[in-house]
Order: sequence, then structure tokens, then C-alpha cells
Amino acid sequence: MDVVYDFVEAIHVFIPLIAVLFIIITLYFGRNGDNLTSQKTATGTSDDRVEEKSKND
Repeated sequence: MDVVYDFVEAIHVFIPLIAVLFIIITLYFGRNGDNLTSQKTATGTSDDRVEEKSKND
């Protein structure tokens, strides 16, 4: 019975830690996602369509 008690006690310690880490990670990536949309990319690519002429034209 001590093994079961130790297991339950371990779960009660780790689940709140996992929840706190999940919240911190979610806030971190959510904040960075908002910043990335307002910045220009380093590659210079855009959503504009580029049309190339084919060799047959």
C-alpha cells in the first residue's frame, strides 16, 4: 500500500508543475506568434505572386 501512496503523492506533485509549465510555454509561444506577424521576414519573401514567363512565350 505504501507503493500506491507514494505513486499518488508523486502525481499530486508533478501535475501542478506540468500545468504551470504548460501555461508558461503557451504564453511564451503565443507572445512570439503575435510578434512574428508584424515583422518582415529576413528572406524577403512576400505573399505577392510572382509570375515567370515560360520559354515558349
